[in-house]
Amino acid sequence: MVSGGPGDHWRTDLLHWHLPAFGEPQDPLIKQIANLGGLSILENAPWAATLWDAWVRQDDQKATQLAALVEPLTQLRDKLRAEAIAGGWEIADEPEG
Repeated sequence: MVSGGPGDHWRTDLLHWHLPAFGEPQDPLIKQIANLGGLSILENAPWAATLWDAWVRQDDQKATQLAALVEPLTQLRDKLRAEAIAGGWEIADEPEG
C-alpha cells in the first residue's frame, strides 16, 4: 500500500481520488451518505470495520460481503436524507443506488 495516495484507504480512493472502492451500487451510496453528512457514521463502529474488511478482502466471500452492504447502506442513506429534509436542507435529486 502507498502511504497517502491511491490504494491506501477506501474513503480517500472514493472521495478524494475519485477511484472505485467497492463498485456499483456501493460507491454511489457511500458518496450520497458522505454528501448528507454521514461520513463520520461510516468512519466509526460498526461501519468502519465492516467497510475496511470488505475493501481489503480478496477472496470468494468478497462478492457476498459487498452485496450484503447494499441494503444497510441504502437504509442509512435514506435515513440521512429524511433527516436532512426535515432539518430544512435543500436536497438535490440524486439517482437511486
